[in-house]
Amino acid sequence: MNFDDLRLASGTVIQLQFIDDSRERYPSRLIGHLEGRSILVTHPVMDGHLLRIRNGQRVIARAMTSSAAMAFTSHVEVLCSTPYPYLHLTYPDTISMNRVRCSPRISVSMDISITNLSEIPRSGEKLARLLDISPTGARLEANASSVKVGDHISLEGLFRLSDIERTVSLPGLVRARVAGSASQTGSVQASDHAVYGVEFQSISEDVRLFLHAFVYQQMIEGSA
Repeated sequence: MNFDDLRLASGTVIQLQFIDDSRERYPSRLIGHLEGRSILVTHPVMDGHLLRIRNGQRVIARAMTSSAAMAFTSHVEVLCSTPYPYLHLTYPDTISMNRVRCSPRISVSMDISITNLSEIPRSGEKLARLLDISPTGARLEANASSVKVGDHISLEGLFRLSDIERTVSLPGLVRARVAGSASQTGSVQASDHAVYGVEFQSISEDVRLFLHAFVYQQMIEGSA
């Protein structure tokens, strides 16, 4: 497979890792390409300033298609400043692809708060641990007395996307309970907990797009 076969649209987010300098990954956007010649991407920005890059610098580029995470190795062929800052990356010889499921799910380990909306009277927020997440649902570990199958709940946690931190609220329905625990660490007491499958419901389009971006970023960071 070559880069043309990916049929990436202009504006697709391309994460760049300059392997001579650090393991940091910087977002840029695809402008276009010419087969066999070069790939044009916007110049990454960090803290409001153009990232310091030099000609010849080696780079790993990563992006998501609708069904796979892709990566390729290249180097900066030309730095351009007009009519706006952008880079020419050398056209890659090969593309590495990792297929993903239709609703990609990633493993995480993060503290969240959970409110049982079906509980009367409500006892307020309780601590839980998010074990994995997709744009359509999640698996979490919580105190067994907090929720039961069929309950409507609200999850709230702090998610980090690139350099953005955002508190996200996720309404959902508890679909299943798994006996025991997938984790014996964290803030949830291991003596009285269970693992639950949650289906998100009635989340806003803005939050759904954010979840897609968060999941895809984690997948890209875990790819080659």
